[in-house]
Amino acid sequence: MATRNSARTLLFMRFMHPRSLALLAGGRTPEHDLSLDSANALAQALAGTHWKTTLITVNRAGEFPMTDPVAALRSYDYVLPLVRGSQGEGLHGLLDAFEIPVLGEGSTSAAVAIDKPLAKRLLREAGLPVLGHAIVNRRQLAASPRDVCAMIVREVGFPCFVKPASGVASCGTGVVWESRELSTALFRAAAWDSRILVEPYLDAREIEVAVIGGVPSFPGELVFRSELHDYETKRNADKLELIIPAMVDEDERERLRDLAVAACAALGVEVVGRVEILRDRNSRELFINEVNAAPAFQPAAPFGRLWEASGLSPALVLDRLASVCDARARDRFRNQVAPGV
Repeated sequence: MATRNSARTLLFMRFMHPRSLALLAGGRTPEHDLSLDSANALAQALAGTHWKTTLITVNRAGEFPMTDPVAALRSYDYVLPLVRGSQGEGLHGLLDAFEIPVLGEGSTSAAVAIDKPLAKRLLREAGLPVLGHAIVNRRQLAASPRDVCAMIVREVGFPCFVKPASGVASCGTGVVWESRELSTALFRAAAWDSRILVEPYLDAREIEVAVIGGVPSFPGELVFRSELHDYETKRNADKLELIIPAMVDEDERERLRDLAVAACAALGVEVVGRVEILRDRNSRELFINEVNAAPAFQPAAPFGRLWEASGLSPALVLDRLASVCDARARDRFRNQVAPGV
């Protein structure tokens, strides 16, 4: 009994020991302000806990406030990058390269998750349900918009979603209801990415499941008072309702959780993900829409709210992230050591 109590005391001390955390936010991205909202909300939620946070704001030009960011970031126990988009991927790579402890996904899996066509292909190859789609190259569109539109009419039809292949903040994304709107929507998306993803519009309920280290949260259903889950909706909790748990029966709830875990595994997302699953209102079929490997904590963001409903406060969410990331770092170190050394 004494040994068991001592182990519990050590575990308690480990997680209650003050931990310094740098929150990287802002950056050269359309979601600059959203990223800052997320960082400020998380810092406020962690006030008075064993997590001691420092906000480091990357400006809109992509510049750090310090001359030697690597040295500065190495002074913290952990870094949580909340910058989205291509600069976010670059920051992940920088942190990985200098072996700075990150509370988040690795650079490779984060890049795979944000590349929608690649993610869909990997999900399909894993036997998971995804919607059919067409991919348009910006060069193809410029050379022959009429042929591109004809291909989309033939392969996708209307209504359809048009979106940049790896965009953030729903920039350049829209619903096309008829053929005369298609060309404009394609060129709008092409302003944000060299590839455009076009997929069928589905009359569906949107279910969200958060995953940390292969463990899923309760599913929640997003109900938003706008046509899209766009930038303004993401920043404004009044435009968004999250129903937790989602109004489905127990068997389907477990199916949703299993799908979310399988989707993360298919993309190599080992640490943290938020999985969007579409549930067709008519057929009740389930389709994985997207795996997001960048957690957000602003008031309207589902990630933190899903875990809170599942019994984890923000501090405990970070504790779990730290545990998963520490285990991954130990595995990486073992893999780098030659056998017999």
